[in-house]
Amino acid sequence: MTGNTEMEQEMKDPIFEEEQAHLHTTYRTLCEMKTDLEDKLQKLEQQAAEEKNDIRDNLRLDTADDEVLMESYAEMGTWNRYVDSMNVTSDLLTHRLKNLDVLLKAPYFARVTLRFSPEEEAEDYYIGSAAVSKKQRGSADH
Repeated sequence: MTGNTEMEQEMKDPIFEEEQAHLHTTYRTLCEMKTDLEDKLQKLEQQAAEEKNDIRDNLRLDTADDEVLMESYAEMGTWNRYVDSMNVTSDLLTHRLKNLDVLLKAPYFARVTLRFSPEEEAEDYYIGSAAVSKKQRGSADH
């Protein structure tokens, strides 16, 4: 018996060490993304509450004449579109937050390395149960 367990041998494997480092970096990035999304969602909720109060305080149906009534309807339509836009943004942020929660439990379960042509450098793709990209890292509100 050499004294080296299977676990000790894995720890010395350079591929294992590389994957451990990648997993650590990925987990840290996912945590940062989650914090960013939670902050954006909280700010959106605060903004929505302020806008709701503004609508309640300032939006009135003025029936003085047909022209003023049409302006009131147009203003209501504008506010409705604005509220709809905030709801869509909230739903998107909430969906991304749920994906991050799934990924924090198990960021990925496989890696595929592809080289699309001999002149290009190989690229690693990680396969997991939810999707997240480098592009989403900087633009969680789009």
